[in-house]
Amino acid sequence: MNWIRFYLSTENWKHQFSGKSLRSAFLYDLLATIGFLSSLVTILSVREEIRKWYIEHLLEVIFTFVFVALVFAIVRSRPRFLAKASISGTDIKIEIRVCDAFKIANAALVIPHNRKFDCTSEEIVRGLESSQTLQAQLVNGYFSKDPYKLSSKLRDSIIQERYPVNEIAELGTTVSLRVEQKLFYIVASSEIDDRGRASATWENTQTALKGLWAYVRDHGDRSAVVIPILGTGDARGPAKKEQVILEILKTFIEASDNKHFCSRLIIAVYFADAYEVNFLELGRLLKLYCKYIKIS
Repeated sequence: MNWIRFYLSTENWKHQFSGKSLRSAFLYDLLATIGFLSSLVTILSVREEIRKWYIEHLLEVIFTFVFVALVFAIVRSRPRFLAKASISGTDIKIEIRVCDAFKIANAALVIPHNRKFDCTSEEIVRGLESSQTLQAQLVNGYFSKDPYKLSSKLRDSIIQERYPVNEIAELGTTVSLRVEQKLFYIVASSEIDDRGRASATWENTQTALKGLWAYVRDHGDRSAVVIPILGTGDARGPAKKEQVILEILKTFIEASDNKHFCSRLIIAVYFADAYEVNFLELGRLLKLYCKYIKIS
């Protein structure tokens, strides 16, 4: 139902549909249609009765040209919700898609977290109860709506990774959790104040991404990775979502330079955020990134 509401919503068409693209596509398709149908008519007009019919129905033929071209143009200019490409010379696939990140099977999921790796303070617990963040979905869906269970699991992972316990972690510090056969990468990507409010600067997001990919490269299992748009949402970061998506692409490709640690990267854009993302433009940039940024 999310897909239907998203695709048919006026907001989606308002933000994703471009009149300029439609005009360009229409002119291209009109010329292509005229060329194809004209060639067809020329071949068929060898017969006298067909030639006479063509002359008598010239207006209808022209209308058909325009109608067919318009249909093709609308289809090609429709709102997009997926962009994908493969990095040149590798088998690494990258996708930017509108989806529910938790519903993508056979893939590890990145969950942004605060530097304390703790969600047991009164303010944070209260926020989790009303939040729709990935962290809240993780607690509600995999830890019986008990943030203390998540904090305990995180503490165990921190000890296992030999990170300092009960200290504020560096940005980019990442730990892995496996719950119900689902792998999660929990990355420290935001600061948190005394009231339990998270915040992230653009520099925080950049540092977090570099640390995340370094961890996945050295400790991951080469499974597909799903990553949300970090540093926005509850983290209240200043960067636009498209800017963060491009930074995810850049840092992932750079991290893959010496070691191919992930066969498929999926950048998950939630339905409510899709209106701020131009998938047509991002698709073009994604193909350029994958084609011209060389990795060994």
